Amino acid sequence: MKKLALLVLGILLQTTAISQVYQTKDGLTVTLKKVKNVRDKGDLKSNVKITDQDVDKIVVKCYIESNDNESVDVNSFALVDQEHKLRYRMVDFLDYRGFTSFGSENKIARKMLKEPVEIQSPYGDRIGAVYNPEVKDTFLDFEMGDYENVETKVNLGSKRNPHCSSIYYSPTKLNEFTAEFFYAVSREKTASSYDLYYKGEKLFEVGMP
Repeated sequence: MKKLALLVLGILLQTTAISQVYQTKDGLTVTLKKVKNVRDKGDLKSNVKITDQDVDKIVVKCYIESNDNESVDVNSFALVDQEHKLRYRMVDFLDYRGFTSFGSENKIARKMLKEPVEIQSPYGDRIGAVYNPEVKDTFLDFEMGDYENVETKVNLGSKRNPHCSSIYYSPTKLNEFTAEFFYAVSREKTASSYDLYYKGEKLFEVGMP
């Protein structure tokens, strides 16, 4: 009975540690739900393939509510390595209600290309990213002094004829949604923990899963 009580307590403590809540200055309520490392297996939800063996792919899952019903700029979310002074841009992002984005296709964030590269592969077509400089990328608007911004470019061409571009996102028009942020972090400079930032605000400390 005592072991069972300790087990239940451990589960409750673990749940409390994961379900942290933060209120941002501009009216977002962000709840940290889960963090996982998908280094050794792909994530079926992500259609951005990371083939670099020198990185770990970390997924940070949150629930986000926009209290003023405004669109949410997801490019403002960054994963920060304080130890090595690195600020990571996400390599992929998903926003959805329930279990999928079905029924919200006209509201979810869209993949955008930073560079006007020509898509020349079936893989590039599947990603569905477009180039439109009128959609602003705000990732660099919140640089952190001497911290290095780290971006992983996606090859939309072939190995022989690469066409590479960073990817960012249009604002999501969902005002309550589950968000999954995918980050590719250096294995050579692995930190014991990372911080999830929104604009200039530290939201949560994210332990290395």
